[in-house]
Amino acid sequence: MARYLINIPSELQVSVFGSCEDLDDALHLSQVCRDLRMLFRTDRRRIERQIITSSHVYEYDFCLSKLLTKHEELAELYSKIGKRLPDGNKPSIKVFETCLSSKDDKEGLTKEEIQKIVIRWKHFSFLRGLYVDDDVFKEFDRFRAAFASGLTPEQGATIVSPGFDHASVEASHRHRVPKNRFAGDFKARFHKILCLHSMAIIGLHFAKISTVEPMATKPKPGEPDVAEMIDHLWIKEDATAGGKTTEFDPGTQVDGLEVFDFLYMFLLRKILPYQTLEFWLGNDIGDYPFEWRVAGVPNALELPEWYSFMHQCRQVLQPDDLRGLIQSRAWAAWQNGPPLQSMYMRVRGMFEHGDQNDLGFDWDRDFERCVMVRALSFADEDLSTGVEDPCWWDLLRLRLGSPFLEGSVYKYEDAIDEMQEDRRKEEKIKEERITKHRMMMSEVRMEE
Repeated sequence: MARYLINIPSELQVSVFGSCEDLDDALHLSQVCRDLRMLFRTDRRRIERQIITSSHVYEYDFCLSKLLTKHEELAELYSKIGKRLPDGNKPSIKVFETCLSSKDDKEGLTKEEIQKIVIRWKHFSFLRGLYVDDDVFKEFDRFRAAFASGLTPEQGATIVSPGFDHASVEASHRHRVPKNRFAGDFKARFHKILCLHSMAIIGLHFAKISTVEPMATKPKPGEPDVAEMIDHLWIKEDATAGGKTTEFDPGTQVDGLEVFDFLYMFLLRKILPYQTLEFWLGNDIGDYPFEWRVAGVPNALELPEWYSFMHQCRQVLQPDDLRGLIQSRAWAAWQNGPPLQSMYMRVRGMFEHGDQNDLGFDWDRDFERCVMVRALSFADEDLSTGVEDPCWWDLLRLRLGSPFLEGSVYKYEDAIDEMQEDRRKEEKIKEERITKHRMMMSEVRMEE
């Protein structure tokens, strides 16, 4: 193949590189021979732009790049001003809406944004590498199995071992992916979900601090509904309705839950185990937005407080933050966390309490596991007992394994279709009973 490829004009060679599905494929292609390696090195920026703007793998990166730019500006303000932004420094929610509406502006990507997408792909590849690492994956599966069986709070806090084996981290850095194990589209699906989770966390941050204009409460036709974006992370346009309505994509929702569990139910426990709670809170316990923040007593920081802290971390720590904490050896070089952990959490908006509901704007949607499970099941289930409690999704995950394994996506689709059909039948039977009861009551009244 290389012999024929190097004989065509260089412009066509660049086009071949640019038609690769992702950046890794282009890099692997460049290793075929010296000529292709030299071409790739010379035209790398042009090739990267072609891949990023044409491949479906990076469809959420455009919007995320805009959001991250604004989020970095907020981080700078936090580092200068304090734990909470004064009203004069809070951005308008229109900034967030503008970023969302730029999701298709592929040609408007600057060189800097392209470079950031390339770097983000490498960073997210690290998390993907951890997921496919044999040791980490086996531990995650053991955690999922035990979690689904229903544990006491004490057992749930200790089932995940803090920290990572050095060999696993190095293997993840080399992107070791076992052959014939994960689905062929695994990389793309995993990357997209990481982008969506990042967008949701940034969106929640904007929701807490942004100034809201009255017109923003009801989007105009064709404008993005920011509240909908935060509430339901995995929505796709319905082409049959002219793109004006949306419908849920169960396959993407399943992927989203799997990645959420891996990042925030599993990895976060390894990075911030129960034993490090007091270290992370330090003297700033009174500033954390918890119901128990008034206590401020070290010996009061027990399991309920740890679960509450973890819940707050899920809403402010993006996937790339978890990657940074792991690669910075948070469990070794920093011992329990980064220096100035209060500042670390401050620039991520941990100390913003979120009081936008006073303005009459519905921002009470959280980046929560129970919201995702409820959206996937299409049922008003009572999941208010806490995100740590197992539910039908955990039992399904235990039975079918990872949705990223080869062929698993069809098993999940069939199982969810069956579950939804059963619930439709239950609802129908319930409605028929109610109708029958009403008719009987009506007949009784008529006889009277």
